[in-house]
Amino acid sequence: MARAKSGVRWGGALLGALLLAGGAVASPERGKGRGGSGSAGTDHCAQLGEMIQELESKARAMAVADGCADVSQCKAAPVGARACGGPRDYLVYCAARTDESALQQALTRLQREEERYNQQCGIVSTCIFLDEPKVELVDGVCQKVEAAPIELP
Repeated sequence: MARAKSGVRWGGALLGALLLAGGAVASPERGKGRGGSGSAGTDHCAQLGEMIQELESKARAMAVADGCADVSQCKAAPVGARACGGPRDYLVYCAARTDESALQQALTRLQREEERYNQQCGIVSTCIFLDEPKVELVDGVCQKVEAAPIELP
């Protein structure tokens, strides 16, 4: 296992990539929460991180982005939980082709588990508020509207 500067052992490169993508970093006290100290706490955090990855993968697989006839059928749902609050990302899907109830249940569980992970493992993140994206329909596929970059004089 690789060892981060904070002295935290990561369960794998994928967990580190997930945390970096979400703007989260480990505090020096990571792994010393309820999971105990040393490798037992680190193992606990690694297990929680792996579970979060699995929950997110399952939720993303439930979301069907294609097959919509009108942009009004396109929706965005919050994904995960930043340590500082708010969602880590938004998932765009076609409501006409997605089981919204099952998706919302999966995303709620993901949020709850990631909040627990953040608290127990001492995760710190950026405190930038992530607005719900506008959605568009392109060739029958729901997509996030990419914001234009702000040009400074």
